[in-house]
Amino acid sequence: MRLKTKKYYVILRPKKIREILFNNYIIQLTYLLTVMKHSYRIFAMAAVVSAAVATASAQSPVYITGNVPGLTATWTPEEATELTYADGVYTYDMTGAKQGQTFKLSTAKGDWTTFNASAFGMADDNGKYTLPLNSAVTWTAGKCGNMEVPATGDFKLVVNMDAKTLELQGEGTFTDIFDIYILGEATGWTANDAYKFNFVEKNATGENVYELTLPEGLLGQFKVATSDWSAVNYGVYDGKSIEVGQTTELRYNANNITSTITESVKLTFYHNLDSNQSSWLKVDRSSGIEEIDAAEDSAPVYYNLQGVRVDRLAHGVYIKVAGDKVSKVLVK
Repeated sequence: MRLKTKKYYVILRPKKIREILFNNYIIQLTYLLTVMKHSYRIFAMAAVVSAAVATASAQSPVYITGNVPGLTATWTPEEATELTYADGVYTYDMTGAKQGQTFKLSTAKGDWTTFNASAFGMADDNGKYTLPLNSAVTWTAGKCGNMEVPATGDFKLVVNMDAKTLELQGEGTFTDIFDIYILGEATGWTANDAYKFNFVEKNATGENVYELTLPEGLLGQFKVATSDWSAVNYGVYDGKSIEVGQTTELRYNANNITSTITESVKLTFYHNLDSNQSSWLKVDRSSGIEEIDAAEDSAPVYYNLQGVRVDRLAHGVYIKVAGDKVSKVLVK
């Protein structure tokens, strides 16, 4: 028996045809949008990564110079040390820093003109700002004064260029009494115990008072400073000379002072711990060791160069008084 085949035809109405075509279009469009979406995500991620790399590589360097630990050279802007950049901030290790040490920051290194032109900080040129510990402070572009370490200890300097802040992190020990000298032509611009002030007291206004007797006076230019020129560094702006019987206003990091005094004098230094304010240097006539009475046949008596009697001699220069004879002796 042979089967007969028949052909059947499906007649679709125009409306149905449109529905099929539309559904097929939607499926293809959805697929296309899905592919585009994933492609966009990949492109966006690549763009973000690329931007991050470009930003990291384009960070402007920040440089430091001064006399804090770790520098290639002290106070040499041409050899300023670059801070480390990571996680959006710049850092510098100040392990072993000492109270009174100072530094400057800049986004350019070179001579002082170049360095200061791109400097930032809190104090104007020739000024000084003492940083607090563990407290961020706002810096200002163009401020090229010194920044001072407030204590002795191990610290980390953190600089945020976006927020315009810097912070000195760590713990340290404080003192407000310093070894202060006359540093000048008479001393070869170096610390000399014969020109070292003695701390006397803290007066009622909070100033630290120091005294120094110079039996032979003082000639030439000088400044009142610590041996490293950091915590204390005082001079005058107007080129004044000190004179006997007068008190002279001193300012931090100002110009050299001049002295033509050839007689015995006592210098009294009134140190204002706020370096943005004035300190003072008073000059009084002093008879020094000339006031000492010595019998003709008495045993020799020794005094230091500040006119203070010394019973036990160490290394240094002393005034020897024997009868009516006065001389300098060097003990080695």
